[in-house]
Amino acid sequence: MKKILIIDKDDVTLRSLLQVLQRYSDLEVIVAKERTYISRALQQLQIDLVVSDIEGTEERCMDLIETLNQHYPTLPVDVLSVDLPPHLESRLGSLHVARRFKKPVDAKKTADTIYRQLTKGAAGQLKGISLTSVLQLMNIEQKRCALHIQSPLGSGDLFMHDGELISARTATLTGVDAAYRILSWEHVSIDLVDSYPEIKQDIFVPLMPLVMEALRLKDEQKLPGVVPPPPLESGENTKAAPITLMEKQIIAVLDRFPGVVEYKLYNQQNLLRFSRSERRQASAEIPPVDLKEKIGQISVALKTGNLKHMVINEKNVTCLIFPFKDLWLHVGLRRDQAANQFLQQFKTKIELPT
Repeated sequence: MKKILIIDKDDVTLRSLLQVLQRYSDLEVIVAKERTYISRALQQLQIDLVVSDIEGTEERCMDLIETLNQHYPTLPVDVLSVDLPPHLESRLGSLHVARRFKKPVDAKKTADTIYRQLTKGAAGQLKGISLTSVLQLMNIEQKRCALHIQSPLGSGDLFMHDGELISARTATLTGVDAAYRILSWEHVSIDLVDSYPEIKQDIFVPLMPLVMEALRLKDEQKLPGVVPPPPLESGENTKAAPITLMEKQIIAVLDRFPGVVEYKLYNQQNLLRFSRSERRQASAEIPPVDLKEKIGQISVALKTGNLKHMVINEKNVTCLIFPFKDLWLHVGLRRDQAANQFLQQFKTKIELPT
């Protein structure tokens, strides 16, 4: 489902547009009036299009579009506006705007255009093709384009100039580290964007050596943000216990689960078995033994004695802690992913040996 963020200033125009857009069953429309809500929506949701009205405090509107261009270069921004003074027309012309609709707008025609824009994509969408194959093709043809990558593990952007990868971004990483993470993802969909604002180059490695290094890091479990399982006991000659079949199955499910941004597996001896995170700063460690005590206290306080899980709300992530078989799982979810829904889907997806 495509998501549209409407920045609501002109209530009359945008409400009429909202009424028409809500008729499309495969669109989700979010309306934001305050700047803090806009930032929150962009951080927590995978927004596909921003629609902004320019009226009243025009300079602030221009500042907002400029910020979107800088921090979300592949995110299309549509503008609704009347004719502007020459200095504002000049500034708007220097910004990266996907479409401009002159006011007063015809709500139905505008909504239909926006819908076609989202469903067709800026330059097309690819599925079932490996990301490395697409990059090699862009390299051979010396393309300048942006690729917006979506996978069960998250989303990110790759920027190419003359066939070389010059920059990359995910929600938590930039540059080479972001490129390594994106290149490690499987089951991706790829949106090709023909143009993007000027962006500062932060990758200076030729494409093919970069791809080969990403594959090596993935094979050796040394990707940025991935923590390998530690040994069960400290000691010079102690070897890390191999990951069990059950743990492998849990990891496989969590790796492919939409909405999961990080997770940790603990055993009954309170030792970390495996950890993976898409965040630059992972959530704080909470020893399972302390969690058991807290869960017990909350259960008694609620007089249920049957607390199944604990939820900790952080700034951008919901942390869910729950026991599963002989493990404790600490899973970080995007704020738009409901904890109860995740638990139900997780238990249906996992296949344990009988």
